[in-house]
Amino acid sequence: MGAYWYWMMGLSIASSAIAGIVGSRKEAGFEGTILGFLLGPFGIVMVCFFDHRPVCSKCGVKLSQRPASCPQCATEFQWVGRCCLPKPQKKSV
Repeated sequence: MGAYWYWMMGLSIASSAIAGIVGSRKEAGFEGTILGFLLGPFGIVMVCFFDHRPVCSKCGVKLSQRPASCPQCATEFQWVGRCCLPKPQKKSV
């Protein structure tokens, strides 16, 4: 019976690490780690559907990291916390 618990804890820790790595690619690393630990391999599958990356407000492309401008439509961003807002356009006189 003792070996069973070692296998279960090993599976939980391994699933937690894998789900954390998968989730961190989509800015959901903490949620991935918790789900991987609590649900094991099912948590890894669930994390594949999470995506907390910000989205460009003009073209809708998912942004990775925190770029200064959108790689697709070149909209410049102003970052407020985890949220990105388009920079206001300068008015020409």
